Amino acid sequence: MDNIMMLKESLAKCDTITKNVVTTLTSFEDRLLRLEETILPVYEETGILQRRQQNIESTLTALDHALNFYNVAKEVDTVIRDGPSDNLQQYLGAMERLHSSIQYFTENNPGSLELSAVTSLQSKGRECLEREFRVLLSRHSKAVASVVILDLLGLDDELPQDDLDVNVHLPEKVIADLSATSLWLIEHMERSDFLNAYSTIRSEAFYRSLTSLRDHQKSNSGSSRLCVPASPAVGGRIRTTKETPTKRASRRNYLYQSIVKKASQSLSKHSLYPLSEPGRLKTGVLDEEMIDIDVGPYLTIIFAFVKLAQSEIMLLAQVIPDDHQGAVFDKLVQKPLNLVKEEGEAILASVKRAVSKQQFIALLNIFPILERYRQVKAEIDITLESCSSISRNSIASLMTHFERVGAQALEEFIQNLRAETEKQPRLPKDGTVHEVTSNVMFFLEHLWEMDYGNIAGNIVAAQDPNYKAAGGDGENKKALAAYFTRILSTLGLNLENKAEIYNDTCLKAIFMLNNYNYMLKSLQRSGLLDLVKLHNPEIANHYGTQTRQWRKQYSQSWAHLLHILQDTRALSIPYKPPDKVKDKDRQLIKDKFATFNKEFEEISRSQKRLAIPDQELRDSLRAENVELIVSKYDVFLKKYSQLQFTKNLEKYIKYTANNVREQLNSFFDTTA
Repeated sequence: MDNIMMLKESLAKCDTITKNVVTTLTSFEDRLLRLEETILPVYEETGILQRRQQNIESTLTALDHALNFYNVAKEVDTVIRDGPSDNLQQYLGAMERLHSSIQYFTENNPGSLELSAVTSLQSKGRECLEREFRVLLSRHSKAVASVVILDLLGLDDELPQDDLDVNVHLPEKVIADLSATSLWLIEHMERSDFLNAYSTIRSEAFYRSLTSLRDHQKSNSGSSRLCVPASPAVGGRIRTTKETPTKRASRRNYLYQSIVKKASQSLSKHSLYPLSEPGRLKTGVLDEEMIDIDVGPYLTIIFAFVKLAQSEIMLLAQVIPDDHQGAVFDKLVQKPLNLVKEEGEAILASVKRAVSKQQFIALLNIFPILERYRQVKAEIDITLESCSSISRNSIASLMTHFERVGAQALEEFIQNLRAETEKQPRLPKDGTVHEVTSNVMFFLEHLWEMDYGNIAGNIVAAQDPNYKAAGGDGENKKALAAYFTRILSTLGLNLENKAEIYNDTCLKAIFMLNNYNYMLKSLQRSGLLDLVKLHNPEIANHYGTQTRQWRKQYSQSWAHLLHILQDTRALSIPYKPPDKVKDKDRQLIKDKFATFNKEFEEISRSQKRLAIPDQELRDSLRAENVELIVSKYDVFLKKYSQLQFTKNLEKYIKYTANNVREQLNSFFDTTA
């Protein structure tokens, strides 16, 4: 019970405390409500005052900003009128302020006088800026010196890999100013006249660089140029004419000099006979008419075009924004590209004119151009990849034209050689190598020896469906071997038809021996024999057989003399010195010697007029003649010289065995 009572008392106390707390909290809540009713209006009024203050400040700021636009025209007028030449960055800053003012007035007050003022001022500023761009670019855009370009192209035959420093075109500060100007104009102006100006000015500088280089090369190459003489058949020999003493090629004209040196060395090294040797092959009746085709400078122009175009791309990247570089470069490169085309077309026209006159040696000028083009083709393609398709394909189209003309000329070469057999030929009276043979072999040797065999083979293969699909160096060689075989076969037929005109079988044999010997040695010396064997493995045996046959026919010229020396008419009785010889036998012996003397003298007069330029062939035929005649004559002489058949021995015995040997060794003497 006590516990229950205690619990009740405790509950009663808790209730009392609870009531007191509730009363206190209720009183506190009432006070808070009264405080809120008092403070909240003050807080709201303060917020309103703060917003008003902010609005005033914003209004003042906007007013200051607007007032600045109204003052821009007046503030930048002097800067704009002074132009950008003195301080470009200040000028661009002024132009930026004008641009901002135009935007402001266009949006907020499009009909205001201020808009008209800043627009007019900006237009003047843009014109000044574009004019300064053109003036600055024109003032510093000069043709690159020829010596600089040639130094860049290097010394060796290998294609140089160095790039041309853009500072050769323009100073670094000028590039920076042009870049800043073009960037501002592109970003703020709809018109892009300055881009056209850039294309025109840089194109002209590019063009002048190439023309200056061309003229420089031609002036330096004037004293040592490749000239092609005329010929009645297939063209004459390349000759190197020297109007002034030659000098060592400098590092600034190595490209041209290497070509001249290559041709002249090949000619002097591989000529079968010394050029000063009498009786050598002539170049034709039109020797004074020269076809002057100067490919050396053109090869240099091709190299220079690639390097200069690459340097223009580098310069363009520093001056013109990316989006416009392709179109600008396409316009920029047109005039230099046209120069390359025009120079190539001029050479091509010269070659075609020469070929039309049957001066096929001029065709050799095509192959170095095609060879060099293939070396730089990849660079040209990369350099022109941003240009239009017409620009990209212009040089390739020109080279295709070169190949087409080359293919036609190579075929015309054979047709002309075949047609030449039908003409009334001018045959050498001494039986030496015919000019046609010399010219044909010269053409074949130089086509092969000047490292253009692969190019020529590719041209030939492209015309033959048997080779066109396969391609490759191996197939090109096979095609060229087949082409050379056709030429050699036609040449052989040509010579045989010519030889039939000779009435003298000895002269005919010497003529054919000279020509076949020349052909075989030319093939062996130049390495063409191995090439031709790819198509005709028996070519060497064929020429060997032909040579033996004509040697045999030549030996028939001694048949009558050998018949005399064989002593078929015997004396009536055998005599021994000092037996007296019967009158009949004396006369027989006299007739033997008289007939020998007459026949030998006629043969000597005839064969001394013959020419065999090749020393090896000349010596071998002389040795064969000595072996064939001298021993038999010695026996003949010893048999009758001791008999008393005449009182005037010198009248009948005119020659000793040594005299006959000496006479035979003087045959085919080109100095006689």
